Amino acid sequence: MAHQVTIKDIAKHLNISVATVSRALRDMPDIKPETRQAVLDLAKEWDYQPNVLATSLVKSRTKTLGVIVPDLGYHFFSSVIKGIEAEALYRGYTLLLTQTGESYERELVNLQTLSRGQVEGFIISLSQETSNYDHINRLIRKGIPIVFLIGML
Repeated sequence: MAHQVTIKDIAKHLNISVATVSRALRDMPDIKPETRQAVLDLAKEWDYQPNVLATSLVKSRTKTLGVIVPDLGYHFFSSVIKGIEAEALYRGYTLLLTQTGESYERELVNLQTLSRGQVEGFIISLSQETSNYDHINRLIRKGIPIVFLIGML
């Protein structure tokens, strides 16, 4: 696996602090222009990409939404997801998509998996087998936003 360039790598190469690199990349005003430019040039040269996981830990935000639908092959869901994704991207969010195959058990597994990924909210179309809503009630008690999607099949 290739090494992903970090702000530590940039700081070491330029012989400056990690905090200085971080401030330069965030365009903070307390950085000398030549230092900022050196950081930006090296970041571009080395194809630096911010670590999304580290950023989300610092900010306590992942900007990720979990989407659970019965089957992506259903025209209704594939069409709706295109619109959801366009709006999410416009607002700086990404989507994690899963499908249940109309299985309640898969719905539970998908919900748990996405919850561990620290999604900020869910868009869910419940499976045909779902008759117990304890998993939904747990999300509500935790204050996790949920939008229910009712499919037209």
